[in-house]
Amino acid sequence: MNKTNLSTLILAALIFPGDPCSPASAQRPDSEPYRVIFNCDGHSVFGAANGDHEAWIQNIFGPLEGSHVDALFWCDGAGGNTANYDSDVLELTGARIGAVNPILLRWIEQGNDSPKSVVREGHKRGLDVYYSFRMNDIHDGYLPQEFATFKQEHPEWILGKGEIDTSQGGHAVKAKDPDEVYFSEYATSLNFAVPEVRELKLRIIQEIFDKYDFDGLEIDLMRFPRYFSAYLEFRSAYILTDFLRVVRQRLNARAEQRGRPIKLAVRVGENLVACQLDGFDVATWVNESLVDSLIVGDSAFSRGQDIQAFKKLVEGKPVHVYACNGCIQQSFRNAQGETPEVRRGLAANFWQQGADGIYTFNWFPHEPKLAYQTDLLKEIGDPRVLATKDKTFSVDCSEYGPGAKYTHPSSPRMHNWRFAPLPVTLYPVWSANSFTEIDVDVADDLSGVNREKVKSVQLWLQLSNLVPDDVIEFRFNGQPMSPLPKSETGQESENERLVKFSLATHQLQVGRNQVGVRLSSRGATVETDIVFSTAEIHVDYD
Repeated sequence: MNKTNLSTLILAALIFPGDPCSPASAQRPDSEPYRVIFNCDGHSVFGAANGDHEAWIQNIFGPLEGSHVDALFWCDGAGGNTANYDSDVLELTGARIGAVNPILLRWIEQGNDSPKSVVREGHKRGLDVYYSFRMNDIHDGYLPQEFATFKQEHPEWILGKGEIDTSQGGHAVKAKDPDEVYFSEYATSLNFAVPEVRELKLRIIQEIFDKYDFDGLEIDLMRFPRYFSAYLEFRSAYILTDFLRVVRQRLNARAEQRGRPIKLAVRVGENLVACQLDGFDVATWVNESLVDSLIVGDSAFSRGQDIQAFKKLVEGKPVHVYACNGCIQQSFRNAQGETPEVRRGLAANFWQQGADGIYTFNWFPHEPKLAYQTDLLKEIGDPRVLATKDKTFSVDCSEYGPGAKYTHPSSPRMHNWRFAPLPVTLYPVWSANSFTEIDVDVADDLSGVNREKVKSVQLWLQLSNLVPDDVIEFRFNGQPMSPLPKSETGQESENERLVKFSLATHQLQVGRNQVGVRLSSRGATVETDIVFSTAEIHVDYD
């Protein structure tokens, strides 16, 4: 060993006392963003391990080996209402109903407390490890083991207006007034206007960083974005901002004690307007240096992030902006939207729009059916690797619209879904310029050498409630288009028609492309309207 290396090791030991694996992750320059942040849902990896601690470690870290992942954001899997770790603040998951998992108890007794293990193993692999804290998770709406005693004892802390019945070991929400109650899955959301709620969350954070050596904290505001009473979110934003100020102060104090910084990341909505409506004053957080990273986007609405607006907001500030690649919506290639092509398209667009890195959410590469995600983790962190791989570029389709699942004004993610361009209802029109125009972002540059590698480019649209002799016109970037013969398109169902178009490479623009649809006339008198619900551009390479 030369003198330079020996001096470096001695200096590292002095600066970073404690866990000998910590310096490897802590040496990353503050100015260097992560290529990929992998958010790990501890619930799935724990269950799949069947009590084998080594298998649990492999479930978490095996898919990350040799990948673009530079940071692991680890959630314990209990959502912040109960704990899947040794806590003095929260009760263990299942304690209220006498059903604590014996494996969890055994691991804690054996010294394999999950946060301690995940930090140790992450640092061994040179990863930064954050605790991912879901601030207002409501999976306890249907998982009785996660419904905490404090919620049972303090119904006044909860936003839902119904009655919570815990007599059967679980709970159900009984609406007193349909116009006042949140949907059942939101009935257990905590009200952050209640001081005791905020103090509880602060105590949880304090304990995590007093007991464990995490490199940072993620405050996940999008799991789920309900913090105040409906229509009071905007005027209550100062409450969340004050909360973040206290979090920042306490993390700084703890960082000074241990001799190295604690980073703070916050996950917010897709655009700044939605953030304001949810009560997230992101501009103040940035201007007051409360956050080090912004994670932009929700898990169920992953295509419409306004990355450029967030990048402009943080200009000149040491704040990184990451785009959430958590698509779980429909794709024609797979009804669950769970395809490599869709996820590649998302990542490529995020890089093209200026994101500092990619953040994955609800990825489960340890599951055999999703093992292909392991390969994706070696692709999505580098736009050069993505350049000539098959992609699907798609448009967000809200569940809050014509024929949608949710219609009540307090439905989940109301503010985010209002910005989805689809679905839209088509009505007969008589003006030649009255096309419904939908933007589709495409990152791929199909000029030059890449053009020779392209196998096909197609546009796929979904229209519902068509009847014979409907007259519909289509255009792409202002130019008229004719659909491929129906025999080449297939049919989703009797009510949903898949319309396909073949595009030439020169028709595709890097960045924004416009799809135009115009209903000239209907073929018959019908009671149902035509709904334009999905648009995708498929770029396939040799």
